[in-house]
Amino acid sequence: MSSTMVISDFVELIVAKPEDVSMPAGTDIEVDGLQGHVVFSSLSESYTTDFPEADWPKSEYSGIMMRMPNGSLVFHETEILLSDSCVVEMVSEA
Repeated sequence: MSSTMVISDFVELIVAKPEDVSMPAGTDIEVDGLQGHVVFSSLSESYTTDFPEADWPKSEYSGIMMRMPNGSLVFHETEILLSDSCVVEMVSEA
């Protein structure tokens, strides 16, 4: 199942209804052409066991961390994710 949304719509959803967050850790997504696996999302307050919230506090890491297919990590800050030009595609759900 694949759907495309502007991340500002996603963040509005989080602000309005945190229980409806649809991109938890474990989800495969594509952000502006970069495809990876979400290892934590402070937006949805969702963390994998390898990336616990205690090590990645929202106060310092506000956004989404992805592990890329080559093993590298890419962090997308909330400020960038909120831009109207940032497009996120869900590749698969957690």
